Amino acid sequence: MRERMTIQELNGIGKPFIVLVNSKEPQGERAQNTAKNLEQEYGVRALPVNCEKLTREDICQILSEVLLSFRYLKFSFCSEMGGDASKRPQDQTRSD
Repeated sequence: MRERMTIQELNGIGKPFIVLVNSKEPQGERAQNTAKNLEQEYGVRALPVNCEKLTREDICQILSEVLLSFRYLKFSFCSEMGGDASKRPQDQTRSD
């Protein structure tokens, strides 16, 4: 299996990662089972997504999962910006 080689290589590097299970039906039984099996077999986080139809919320969830794979105690991503990553603090106009 290709994913086995890729996951072993990424584990060997020692950098945090997640596995995206690309599916036209990410909420479907097949995609959910595939993600669950990958998590159980390899001990990694697997997230079913439809890469062709990613929403802003999907991207925030993916990035949050990636950040959770790091060993930080607390972080905030997208929530400070109301879930809108396009409105970065430095982009907002000053009123003074």
